[in-house]
Parts: sequence; C-alpha cells; structure tokens
Amino acid sequence: MQASRKYFKGNIPLELHKSEQIINEASEKIRDLSHNLISSILLKFGLTHAVKDIVHKYSNRELKINVAVDELRRYDPKFEIKTFNIIQEFLNNILKHSKAKNAKVMIKEENDMLIIRISDDGVGFDKSKVDEKDGLGINQIDARIKMMKGKFHIDTKIGFGTLIKVDLPIQKKEESLSA
Repeated sequence: MQASRKYFKGNIPLELHKSEQIINEASEKIRDLSHNLISSILLKFGLTHAVKDIVHKYSNRELKINVAVDELRRYDPKFEIKTFNIIQEFLNNILKHSKAKNAKVMIKEENDMLIIRISDDGVGFDKSKVDEKDGLGINQIDARIKMMKGKFHIDTKIGFGTLIKVDLPIQKKEESLSA
C-alpha cells in the first residue's frame, strides 16, 4: 500500500487510507491472538523446553540465539504462560528491531525468584524514546511484569546492544490435596 502511494500525484485516495487502517488493525488483532495462543510444548513439558524450542525456531542465518536455561521445575501454569509470553515478546523485539547477529537467553531459579537475562549485540536504542515507540511493546511488558510483582530493567545504548533483566517471584504449581 505504501509503495503504491508514489503513483498518485496530489491527494491520495481515501480508499487507500482506509485500506491501510484495516490492514494495521488486522495486524494488531493477529498479534494479540498469537500472544493468547499457548504453546503445546509449554503445557506438556514446561518453561525449560518451551524456551529452548522458541529459541531454536527463532534462530536463523542472520541471528544466532544461544540459550542457557536450568532444568526448571514446573510452576503454576498461568505463571509459566505469562513468563513465556514475556520472553517471546522480547525475542520478537530482537528479531524486528535489533539488527543483532547474536543473542542469548539465560534463565535460572534463585531464592524463589526466576532470573531472566536476555541480551543481544544489536544496534541498541534510546530508552528515553521508548514511550514514543508503541511498536516495541516495552511498556506493555513492563506492566505485565509489575502485575506479577517482578522487577524489570533494560541496559541499552545506541550502537552497543541491549541487556534485559527480569526477576519474577516464583508462583509454584498448586499442590493437589490428598484425601
């Protein structure tokens, strides 16, 4: 649609604007739906295997993602889903925006906290302009982490890559009561 704009001299037809709006809205809805879908690997095997699986799927010729994930125990399913979605969103941001050649995902459990570190050697960004960039979704991720009573910090600088630090208090899998 944007490419076709150059063929119009003067005013761009209203239909073109409307079509772009429809496509953007559809794109947002698809993105929201994909976040609500739950990985079958996550449900069956837990966070460790789901993170390794997504890292394998996202790695390609341009971006090599290394993973260092402890063999985590199973947690409350809602906690695992929310945590997985956060990690997935950060990896999506690396793919879309970082121009990185290498990235790393590290997850470990320490003192009833899930420690997550995600880094890349990409272009970095100006944190002061995050509010202006809805596409990054960082503010939405930050809100999710706060709802989980976690801590979130980004170290980044233009030209020097990014390090994401997330610490989440663990919500253990609910034990079933024995009769």
